[in-house]
Amino acid sequence: MNAREYEHLVRLSRRDPIFGDKTFKEQLDKKLKENGKSPKDVKSIHMVGATFKTVKVDGSHDWTFDADFDIARDDNGDFTYEDGPAPLATFEDQSFYALKGGPNTVTLLEDGVALVDRALADLLTGDDPRLVLLVRNEDVDPDPSESDPLSFTTNACVKFQIVIGKAENPASNKR
Repeated sequence: MNAREYEHLVRLSRRDPIFGDKTFKEQLDKKLKENGKSPKDVKSIHMVGATFKTVKVDGSHDWTFDADFDIARDDNGDFTYEDGPAPLATFEDQSFYALKGGPNTVTLLEDGVALVDRALADLLTGDDPRLVLLVRNEDVDPDPSESDPLSFTTNACVKFQIVIGKAENPASNKR
């Protein structure tokens, strides 16, 4: 199978299907409020992990694949990346069936995580980062065809660590 490139655009502070009805920023604000905190209390936020799970594979047999997942920052949506692309994860000789049931921990690559962390830090300062996930399928076995198409559904979960501190009161700094 020829290599294919797919993109999934994620704007962290705008509505996007990957985050359901709420944007990532809206979900973060909601969780902070539920815990009596505000965005001013967030000292840092970092990507710490991810899981991947095959929900459904159509057809009568398993498929194996090789794929590289890269991440890039493209705030303007014009493919002139402000940061990246950087490698985020790699799958080699991976069975779709083996990913069923999960969730299965994905080994994240340092350069891609660092790019996501920079975008999250900028989100906290008011920027509107847009991340582009580039999926490069290198090989699928057996080769899909019109009579034997590859069709599958997967779920991905990204985990973040949020460091909370007390919001500073500027008046308390005066002596």
